[in-house]
Amino acid sequence: LVNYLSDPQLFKFFVNCKNTLQPHGMLVITAWGPSTDAAFFSDFLGWSMIRRTSRQIVALAEFAGLEVKFRKEDSDGTPAMVLSFTPT
Repeated sequence: LVNYLSDPQLFKFFVNCKNTLQPHGMLVITAWGPSTDAAFFSDFLGWSMIRRTSRQIVALAEFAGLEVKFRKEDSDGTPAMVLSFTPT
């Protein structure tokens, strides 16, 4: 989902999640990061994704009032990541 939202939409998504999470609730997201195959997905498959780095996603989430609790990125070069957040 996060790969299809603009920055303002993703920020609003994070704010809405923060406002609806229970006191010890957690938001877990997965995302595709920047990679050399982005043109293949966009042009050939028609998947127009916004590929952000984990730092970019974390910055938007923190600005929305979420705190990163877990960050996992593949070390083999795969542009996939898993992030979890809790309300601050």
